[in-house]
Amino acid sequence: MTISSMYVRVKREKITYFIQADPSDTILELKEKLQELIDQLPEEQRLLKDDTPLEDAKSLAEYRIENDDVLALTYKLPDGNFEAINIETLKAEEEEVKSDKEVADE
Repeated sequence: MTISSMYVRVKREKITYFIQADPSDTILELKEKLQELIDQLPEEQRLLKDDTPLEDAKSLAEYRIENDDVLALTYKLPDGNFEAINIETLKAEEEEVKSDKEVADE
């Protein structure tokens, strides 16, 4: 059985975008979907899984990106470099949200 559609969470600072995608979609196609939400050209965006920058030509399946996986988004700076991002902060925020939910459930 193949999953034809899934959601990928794309985080930037304190914002999370939920993007519907297919495993066969390329990173470039994902950036094009993001462009509609964030008004940043695909070439101005960089997506990372953990701390690995993702190449535009590769598919989500090639990177083993699955439903509900979290990617980080950074933007190109005027000097041509991309913003630094603290991936651990993203993970820590995610853990905080989970523990807040657990407390609320009690």
